[in-house]
Amino acid sequence: MAAIAAQVGDIVELFQSAALGSVQGLFIVRAIQAGGYVVSTPENPAARFSVLDSDISRVYTTASSGATIQTPTEAILVSGIDATLGSIILVTLSAARVVGAPLKLVKGQELEFTFIQGGAGAWAVTWNAIFKKTWSDVGNATAARTSIKFRYDGTNLNQSAGQSLYV
Repeated sequence: MAAIAAQVGDIVELFQSAALGSVQGLFIVRAIQAGGYVVSTPENPAARFSVLDSDISRVYTTASSGATIQTPTEAILVSGIDATLGSIILVTLSAARVVGAPLKLVKGQELEFTFIQGGAGAWAVTWNAIFKKTWSDVGNATAARTSIKFRYDGTNLNQSAGQSLYV
């Protein structure tokens, strides 16, 4: 396995962390320490955990993409994310969810959603009518992920990159 190169502020995805038990999901790197990181959830930044490099399955960094990443709660996802907070939206699902119409959209803006199946998995994703897309929940098993990208035309969010299969 390649060495993880996360920086403070990056979003990391954990799997089967020894420190956190069977907790999986998205965490923010708060500090770097020998052999690993100190992380917290976006929802509870005060609760911090130490994890090893080997606990991290993926790093989402703003430095490499130039994009801003947001990790909204599922409640925010349903009510509508604030599009000014980031163009990459990462959400770990714990139940079936409807993706609400985003707030503060700007014509030409792109949004990329990545969903990770948490808990028991098999959670369906449905979309507000503003999203014009082709979508499938096939393969949405525990820990599986999929991504889809949209561009706003002033009226609708049109799919600009096809949905990746759940992997």
